[in-house]
Amino acid sequence: GKRTAGGGGKETKSIKGGASWNQTVVKAVRDGDIENGPWFEEEEPLTDPLLARALAAVYDDHSSSDNARLDERLRGFLDFILAREHEHLGGKDEEEIIYVPSTAQAFFELLHDCRPNHSLIAADFDKLPDVQMPGKNAPLVAQKVAGHNIDHDTVLVPWGCSDIFYPTDFDALCRMYQAADDFIRSEDRRVLLLGGSKGEGGGGVK
Repeated sequence: GKRTAGGGGKETKSIKGGASWNQTVVKAVRDGDIENGPWFEEEEPLTDPLLARALAAVYDDHSSSDNARLDERLRGFLDFILAREHEHLGGKDEEEIIYVPSTAQAFFELLHDCRPNHSLIAADFDKLPDVQMPGKNAPLVAQKVAGHNIDHDTVLVPWGCSDIFYPTDFDALCRMYQAADDFIRSEDRRVLLLGGSKGEGGGGVK
């Protein structure tokens, strides 16, 4: 299937095709503007370094612990079960979409840089009801009209008309927090600072 990651605001949407990720960028259609729309999503190769670091933190698990190996075997078993069920229902491979909290990654890096001896407690929802959009950690886009709630199947809605809620994957968030600390201490980060940080942030992954 195809894999995408993306971002902007709290999270980034990414899509993966084969072994590589693509990022999603929101743009205004011709004769429109970025503030008022209408908008569309454009998929492109992953170039955002912040998003790339966030994805690497979540997906590049180099742990060799017994628990990590057990978790990997369990995930493989569940993937096998789901794939067999998908095949039984006559389904076809679909693109893999994930919403990545790239803004959280930037915050963690800033926090580790400015306050290396901090303590952090985080609380949020890890699951949201009635999400209409596909993808892991997809947001709930809710609008209230005449006292009734309307859930949208896209984030491309007029500014201010809807509330957009993202669930928090705390396992992924913990990995990103540790990866941010590693990055701040790394040679890669020093090279980045010497070369400037232009192009960091923004964008999404698809």
